[in-house]
Amino acid sequence: MARSIHADTIAEVLKQDVIPFLMVLLETGGGDVAAWSGIGDYVSSVSGSSKTYSGTGHLLKISPIVETQDLSARGLTISLSGIPSAIISVALNDLEQGLPVRVFMGFFAQSTRVSINNEFEIFNGITDVPVIDEGADTSTVSISVENRLIDLEKVRVRRYTPEDQARDNITDLGFEFVPALQDAEILFGASR
Repeated sequence: MARSIHADTIAEVLKQDVIPFLMVLLETGGGDVAAWSGIGDYVSSVSGSSKTYSGTGHLLKISPIVETQDLSARGLTISLSGIPSAIISVALNDLEQGLPVRVFMGFFAQSTRVSINNEFEIFNGITDVPVIDEGADTSTVSISVENRLIDLEKVRVRRYTPEDQARDNITDLGFEFVPALQDAEILFGASR
């Protein structure tokens, strides 16, 4: 996937004087969840509007992001550990299948510990079913995220019927006479 990376970011990375970090923006039934791999709050406007990302430190884990030359859909898994069991009901109620997830990457300049402020998107997908591993005191929530290319593998079942056409446009009567054709007798050629 081609990415547009800001020139300042490229310049800092080439200096090899950077500390990378990841940010996750996860849409849920109860609102957006914004987390990043550092400590404390981090404000970024990479997602279109200014948003505060909560620091999770080493509790946030993201599986390797695999990119291929072909159009295969590769997903990833996002895990958040150390969640108190008392608030696990939030994960059960708000996490839904099919909602958008975006993963961004950014860099801090190692010498100044200041963000270069040019985060860029490295993954865009949709949530699958979350898996919750509940322990005695804390729990781990893992969410499989499918690449948007997975949509290309879905079977599209459409029919040449007025009802199917009405799904797209209720006023389109293009298939109005198709049911009558099923039992119609059509003679071809000269009659004898």
